[in-house]
Amino acid sequence: MNKITPPEPLRAGHDTSHFNCGQAPLNEFLQRHALDKQNAMLSRTYAVTSSARGSEGIGKGVMVVGYYTLTHAIVSQTEAPKKLARGMPSSIPVLLMARFAVDLRFQGQGLGRSLFTDAIRRTWAVMESGAAPLRFFIVDAKDEAAKAFYGRFDMIPAPENTLRLYLSYKTLRQLFGETVT
Repeated sequence: MNKITPPEPLRAGHDTSHFNCGQAPLNEFLQRHALDKQNAMLSRTYAVTSSARGSEGIGKGVMVVGYYTLTHAIVSQTEAPKKLARGMPSSIPVLLMARFAVDLRFQGQGLGRSLFTDAIRRTWAVMESGAAPLRFFIVDAKDEAAKAFYGRFDMIPAPENTLRLYLSYKTLRQLFGETVT
């Protein structure tokens, strides 16, 4: 059994070279762009690693086996679901989970659910006590299968783009309570 670390910000010492989630754009982002975007303060990528070598004997040190990337964004009131956007200003601050992937060798072990839960916990911490407020946590599902995964977390699709899904601060408050620990 491989020991998986808790999510932590991506760093240069993480081995991303053998990461393969089955989606070339997500592999490429992690391997070529995630650290640069993070260093430029455009996003933050959180990675989980395994120190064990894969079954193919590849990987050295702390091999990334899953990740997600968060960034701040703005959505217009008209693109948000009506029941969430009612009474909101024309521009609404959100936290966007821009990338999310688990290596094929580690899928089906609950790692995706764990990463997603970590992402919304971090979002709640920002919503509750961050320096600037947020109204929603959003994701852009890559396809219908990803949309079904997010649907298990009661995310609400946007009216015009049903692959963009929303969680409101009210939902996160119900999940995590009034205070962040």
